[in-house]
Amino acid sequence: MLQDNQADADGLAILEERVASDPQSISDVHALADAYADRGQWDDAIKAYRAAIALDAANADLHNSLGTVYEEVGDLEEAERAYQQAIVLKPNDSMAYYNLGLLYEEQQRVPEAIQALEKCLRYSRDADERSEVRKKLASMLPERKDVVQMYKSIRSWATTSLVLGGLSVFAGGTLDPVWGVVMIIVAILSWRIKIPAMFVLYSVFVAWAAIMNGLSVLVGGGVQWLLLAAMQVYWVISILKQFTRYNQLPLQELYQAGTWPVDLAPPQQESIITGRFSIAGVILAVIALILLPTVFVGGVVLAMITSASQPPQLMEWLLGGAVDIAVLALGLSCAAVLSKNNRRGWAIGGIAVSALVLIGWLVFPLVPNLLALPLDALARFERQEASLCSDPLELDNYDSSSRISPRKGKHYVKASSIY
Repeated sequence: MLQDNQADADGLAILEERVASDPQSISDVHALADAYADRGQWDDAIKAYRAAIALDAANADLHNSLGTVYEEVGDLEEAERAYQQAIVLKPNDSMAYYNLGLLYEEQQRVPEAIQALEKCLRYSRDADERSEVRKKLASMLPERKDVVQMYKSIRSWATTSLVLGGLSVFAGGTLDPVWGVVMIIVAILSWRIKIPAMFVLYSVFVAWAAIMNGLSVLVGGGVQWLLLAAMQVYWVISILKQFTRYNQLPLQELYQAGTWPVDLAPPQQESIITGRFSIAGVILAVIALILLPTVFVGGVVLAMITSASQPPQLMEWLLGGAVDIAVLALGLSCAAVLSKNNRRGWAIGGIAVSALVLIGWLVFPLVPNLLALPLDALARFERQEASLCSDPLELDNYDSSSRISPRKGKHYVKASSIY
C-alpha cells in the first residue's frame, strides 16, 4: 500500500513538472486534473480542469468531469452548469445525462431527474449503465414502471390478436373467419388506444371463449375443452387484476408533472375514448340484435323454398357474425362502464342489448341444426303422403280421419269405401 501511494505521488509530481514546463499541453493538463480528482484534491482538480477547459473549451468530457468535482465539494449550482454545458457540446453524452439526473435526484427535483435519466437510457450503449439507470428510475417513481408495463401488455395483445385474426380469416378449416375479422379489429384498437379499459375488452373476449369451450362439453366435446375453459377463466381473473392496477395510475398527472416515459406516446383522454366506446357498444349491439333473428328467419324461409338439407355457408357466417358483433359490443360497453366517462347510460344499454343477443344464442347453441327441423318435418310429411297414395291397400293400416288430404281436401277413408 505504501509503495502504491509512493508511486501515485511520484506520478503526480511528474505530471506537475510536465505541466509546469509546458502549460499549453492539453493532454498533460487533463491528466493532472484527473490525478488530482483521484486523490481527492478537489480544489487543485477544479483549477486544473478549468485550465484544461481554457485550452479546449469544446471538450465535453472536461466539463462533465468538472461537474463531478463541483458536486463533491457541494457546489451543486456550478455542477449543474458544468453538466449542462457538457450536454450542449455533446447532446448524446449519456454519462453527462446520468450525472445530471443523479444531481437532480439529490435536490429532490424528481421530474427533471427522470427526464435526464430517460435521455441517458436513450443514448447509452453500455448494458451495465442501462441496467443501473432502469433500477434508479424504478426506485424514483414506481408508477412509471406500471405505465411502461401497461403499454407493453397492450402491444402484446395487439400482436396476438392480429395473428389469431389472420389465421382465422385465411387459414379456413375449423376456424371462424368472422371471428378473425373481429380479432383484427381488436388488434387495430390496441395499436391506436393505450388505456386501462382495453383490458376489460380483452377479458370479455376470453370469457366468451371460456363459455363456449365449457358448453362444448354438453354437446359431445371432450373433457379437454372443460380444462381449457377453466384455464381461460383463470386468465380472465388475471386480466381484470391488471385492469384494476393500471386503472389506478394517475396517467395525466404523471405526464403533466414531466415524469412520463419519453419513449412512450403521451397518455390519451380516457373519458373521451370510453365515451365513444359507450356509443359504439350500443350501435353494434343493436346491429347484432337485428341481424341475428333476421338471418335466422331468412335462413328458415330460404331453406324451405330451396328444400336444402343444411343452411347455406353464408347464412352460418352471418349468424356467427351477429354473435361476434355482440361480443365486441359487450366488451366495449363493459370497458366503458368500468372506466371514467359521462355516457355510462349508453354503456349499460349496450350491455343489456348485447347480453340479450348472446343469451339468445346460448339458448339455441345448435342454430344451424334448428334450421333443418322444418325441412325434416316437411320431408317426412311428403314421404308419408307418397307412401299412402302409392298403394291403396295400405290405407287399411292408416287411421287419420281428421287429416285433410293436401290434394283433394277430403278425409281419407277405409279401402272398402269409395275414394
